[in-house]
Amino acid sequence: EFALHGLGIDYRNGPLEIGGSFLKDTFQDEHGVAYTAYAGMAIIRTETLSLSAIGAYAKKDDHASLFIYAVLNYPFGGPAFFFVTGLAAGFGYNRGLRKPTIDQVAAFPLVAEAVQGSAAAMPSDPTQRRATLSTELRKLNDFIPPSVGENFLAVGLRFTSFELLDTFTVLIVKFGARFEIDVLGLSTLIVPTAAAGNSVSPLAEAQLAIMAAFIPDEGFLGVQGQLTANSFVLSRTCHLTGGFAFFSWFDGPHAGDFVITLGGYHSKFQPPSHYPVVPRLGLNWQVNDNLSIKAQGY
Repeated sequence: EFALHGLGIDYRNGPLEIGGSFLKDTFQDEHGVAYTAYAGMAIIRTETLSLSAIGAYAKKDDHASLFIYAVLNYPFGGPAFFFVTGLAAGFGYNRGLRKPTIDQVAAFPLVAEAVQGSAAAMPSDPTQRRATLSTELRKLNDFIPPSVGENFLAVGLRFTSFELLDTFTVLIVKFGARFEIDVLGLSTLIVPTAAAGNSVSPLAEAQLAIMAAFIPDEGFLGVQGQLTANSFVLSRTCHLTGGFAFFSWFDGPHAGDFVITLGGYHSKFQPPSHYPVVPRLGLNWQVNDNLSIKAQGY
């Protein structure tokens, strides 16, 4: 039997690059039922812009499932505090969207594709390209699996503030089985900035993952932020930690309850199970084998 498992194309001529890859793979759902999925990546890049896209198609239980997400990087402009550098948009049909935890936001496909550019970083070697695409396909299947009756729309925006802060945020509206609005984002501050022409290593980096959710059916509104593992000051061995959260319940069994925290809770306070887990604000610096410095606050 003849079957096509994948194909790829790559064209480069000076500043122009056009490339794409396509892969077929087999997965199992939560009930152990196997189904076939197809995924692809494409990139068009010039000196001034890059347009990348990822997508996946599967047929499960006789229902087609489709997901497409595209990212355009181009300096659109704007005021110094809101200089737009990129746009993103996508949709999912018969696709669920499993919301990541706050520490998974940076690796979430809709955020990672816009910030890291997995499609734009596809290797030219066919073997490496297949491995990369297979990894991305499985990541998509983990976070955005086929799910009959669930759909979503996504719109993203990337911008800088005074050439110091680089931020990407994506608005996701889920509808079908239930209605939900989510906002995911990643904001990075590096000092000194690369734009300033500095060749020295950064003195500090603070990267904040942000996640917000509004779920009317559950009567829930929440906003949460947390520093990622990339955050440091003075030395990359001096790690910054911490987060904040605001959760409010206006319906359901927890109606009328709310919590606001910066850096977690008092050590003697036992938070209810529906309260968010928030790490302490602080730093952890292993100066050498004999000296370490730690500080925490909330």
